[in-house]
Amino acid sequence: MKPIIFDAESIKSIINQPESITRCTKTQMRRILKYQPIDILPMPNSKNPNMETWVTLDVKGEKIEDNRGKVIGCRYGVPGDTLYVKETFFHDGTDEPSALHFRANANMADEEWFRAQGWKWTSPWFMRKEYARIFLEITKVRVEKLQDISAWDCLMEGILINSEEALDFMDASPNEFYGWGIEGFAEEFRETFAKRWNSIHAKPKPKKRGGVITHYESYPWENIQETKKFRGLPWRVFGNSWVWPIDFKAINK
Repeated sequence: MKPIIFDAESIKSIINQPESITRCTKTQMRRILKYQPIDILPMPNSKNPNMETWVTLDVKGEKIEDNRGKVIGCRYGVPGDTLYVKETFFHDGTDEPSALHFRANANMADEEWFRAQGWKWTSPWFMRKEYARIFLEITKVRVEKLQDISAWDCLMEGILINSEEALDFMDASPNEFYGWGIEGFAEEFRETFAKRWNSIHAKPKPKKRGGVITHYESYPWENIQETKKFRGLPWRVFGNSWVWPIDFKAINK
């Protein structure tokens, strides 16, 4: 069983704590391919028909020669595999059932009380498997460019749009809204998703080799591919990147 990290906002959507009735439970996520190819072609997998594979035609960035024509599969798994969710947490060190605290559950009053105890949230990177409370079963995996996301995909990503027109439409005709009607708000859904995506992926993030930062990378929504400087080191921008759209459902474990 592999881990997957989500932020507090995504966790709330997964466990169905929507801020608005136009926000659905999150049942889809996107994860960036480790190496960004120029193009990808589907390839039948004779050894495991349940595992979809693809062939990369070229790679941008490092190790171009090593990765040209490489057969790849989603590193998070295939349909039927289970993931356990790592999230921001704190364990107060006691044996009480309430010893484990999750930031996704905290409101402003909880945060103030938390700080008053002198506690600090722990990064999800350090969350132990036995602390996991959310388990996801992968139901579908594919590969596509980031900007290929549809309005329906945005909804499955748990995206909220602030639109009175959408609210009125959904209240009056929910079946039509969740059917053909949602495409009428595709631009708003995609713009909202883009802002959320950029808040996480547009900033330069350090990449290390041998414990030393060698360069920075970012993966913004905009279709930009360039290399510039950040803190004296190369900053590689892979806009409109190739991503793994992964459908999932929450399960009991």
